[in-house]
Amino acid sequence: MIPMFMRFLFALIFSWTAFVLFESPLEAQQESGSSNPQPTPPYLAPVPANLHWIVNFSYVAKTDSGTKPAPPPDGYPVSIETTKVGTTRRIVVKFANSPPQQIDIFGKDCYAQDPTLGLQCRKLGGDYTPYMFFDLGFPFTQCVNLASFKEYTTSQDVPVFHYQDGSTEAWISVETRLPIGADQIGSVKTSYQYLPEPDADAIVPTPEEQKSMELQKRAKEIYNNLR
Repeated sequence: MIPMFMRFLFALIFSWTAFVLFESPLEAQQESGSSNPQPTPPYLAPVPANLHWIVNFSYVAKTDSGTKPAPPPDGYPVSIETTKVGTTRRIVVKFANSPPQQIDIFGKDCYAQDPTLGLQCRKLGGDYTPYMFFDLGFPFTQCVNLASFKEYTTSQDVPVFHYQDGSTEAWISVETRLPIGADQIGSVKTSYQYLPEPDADAIVPTPEEQKSMELQKRAKEIYNNLR
């Protein structure tokens, strides 16, 4: 029979081996006291299927004495709130001195209210941008890659990986790989706020949008029948 002491020793060796094999690299670095954890792919997560988030903007004016906050230029947002459910998005862009604008995206169709022409439907793609800083991902995160990694630090009390290139700078959550902040260096600063995940029926087309969708569907059916 194996003595009790040897059984205990075998169990201890097995537990230590499992810990070394299965602990994540970041956990191992933190447990060992490393002050310089390194990011691993994915460096930036794709936008999840369902997500509700707000990007808050501030603007920087360069002066001889340094930088200071500046009022947003006309047409520039103070915040962009996005509710995403699958391929559908409802986006509310708020401005400092004008009413907010709502943009709804259903697949490739982008609906926006024009002050003069009313509801307009445009196809996404090409040079069309429905609003300033439009991005189907996260604005100002072009720098998020291993070559631009600067340091492991904290931002807004969240552990982050900090990236910077010649034009953009970003702080990416270590846990979620989503942005905490991302800047256009020297001109635009942002911070991100994440809200509870939206329900599947969180976005309902307006009556005008529903009518436009139905007209497009009929037009497509007629076109296909004539081919």
